[in-house]
Amino acid sequence: MINTEQIKPDMPVVCSQDGQFATVDHMEGTNTIKLKKDKTGQHHYIPVSWVTSTEGGKVKVDRPGDQAMEEWSTSPPNMSYEDRDTYGIYKGRLNKDGPGPQLMGANTLLGNDVYNTKDEDLGDIKEIMLDMASGRVAYAVLSFGGILTLGEKLFAVPWDALKLDTKNKRFTLDVDKVRLDIAPGFDSGHWPDMADETWSKEVHSFYGTKPYSSEFGSSSH
Repeated sequence: MINTEQIKPDMPVVCSQDGQFATVDHMEGTNTIKLKKDKTGQHHYIPVSWVTSTEGGKVKVDRPGDQAMEEWSTSPPNMSYEDRDTYGIYKGRLNKDGPGPQLMGANTLLGNDVYNTKDEDLGDIKEIMLDMASGRVAYAVLSFGGILTLGEKLFAVPWDALKLDTKNKRFTLDVDKVRLDIAPGFDSGHWPDMADETWSKEVHSFYGTKPYSSEFGSSSH
């Protein structure tokens, strides 16, 4: 079994025929290696399961370079909070049937899948917004059905509207997929003023939640 702690940035990635075809950028979670940009300026990703050795300061994979470059991915895989736990936050603390940890690392939640109660894939978490006055999580910024690109529609979902699904290692949002067409959203080039009380009321009203008492000076529950 490969010790992923031995996979370091700038290590050459060599194929089964010993020729270098890439260079390590960093570990993406515990099961994926992000590679440095190629000549076209594109990052690629390969699974740790390809790696057969890290001896001699090289990451050696189990296939020829041309095959590896046909099969590698140009986008990071969807990973659960457990997959993204590079610091051992949840080690020995997670039970397959729950309950989940009471305190969680924010970085491990980015990219986590969000499904509704009908088991429909709604998208994933792109960012977590903190209310700096209270220290609470105010919103999760979700992209419903795509990767974050300029002009893509994003949605700020009140944190209280999301429920942790410890069995499937993802989040649940109780909203019909078709209803998301009328959800208050914005594009990545025009973020709203999330401290605006009118905007906050619109978002909370849509998802059936209430602003907590200290959220941006509001006076709800």
